[in-house]
Amino acid sequence: MKNKDLIARQEAAKRLTKAVSSIFPALRFQDDFLEGVQNVVRHINQIKQNFGPALTSLHGILRTVHEERERGKRIEAAGWLPHYTTPFNLINPEGGTDEIDELVSSHYRDNFPAVEREFLTRVDTYDLDDELKATFREALDCHGNKAYRATVRLLFPEIERVACQEVYGGSRSYTPEQGRKTKITSLPDFFDKAMSMPAGEILSFDYGWELLRKFGAHLYVPVDPPDLPRITADPVPNRHASLHGIVVYSTAKNSMNTLIMADFVFHIISAMKPYLVLEPEDS
Repeated sequence: MKNKDLIARQEAAKRLTKAVSSIFPALRFQDDFLEGVQNVVRHINQIKQNFGPALTSLHGILRTVHEERERGKRIEAAGWLPHYTTPFNLINPEGGTDEIDELVSSHYRDNFPAVEREFLTRVDTYDLDDELKATFREALDCHGNKAYRATVRLLFPEIERVACQEVYGGSRSYTPEQGRKTKITSLPDFFDKAMSMPAGEILSFDYGWELLRKFGAHLYVPVDPPDLPRITADPVPNRHASLHGIVVYSTAKNSMNTLIMADFVFHIISAMKPYLVLEPEDS
């Protein structure tokens, strides 16, 4: 029942935020999404007699984003990504970072079969191919069997494969609107493409805004020598550091964070498909 409830909430949030976005096109993921929403609110307050119901919905969305951001900060401070599988109901509001870390770690260790089912229920809804779903099952098997390095090293190439097929028209190269042709390994313009979608496509994923910010700031940034201490200290794996052997990601936390972020990226790719015009280039 819990998995059905999660999907129902996801769909309800998606319908709501897409509807609000259609009324207020300015509601997009700008550089600072909260500031963008507040600008919209200030503007429509001038004509609120015509948009009362939408204002109510928008206030609810803003409140949800703020609450998720605050909860997400506490989880991330303990080294974990926020997710629909995170046991927020068990976390003491006054608990410290070490206490949260131990609680979340124990939850994933002791309840992994239930967590695995939650992942699979969500992943099965994505408009992506069976190869992705089989690969994600294998990644979950790796985690369940404590093959944590394998989880990380399996999922980054699969993200690239799916992105190549669905986002870049099957090409292994890509030319931004202003720029030189580049390889797709770093998912060029992916963050911008995600931010250009209606806000509901991001908010329909629990903690979607927090995860999108983490994606843009960490997951696919190149690892230059001055950044290495920060990248190494972060329990969320970095694609460049992982696949080039710069940092070894071998813990349960590394593995679970990769599962969470990959789940989110696949959600975004699935949601992005209706908004894309694929123009493949020569590989």
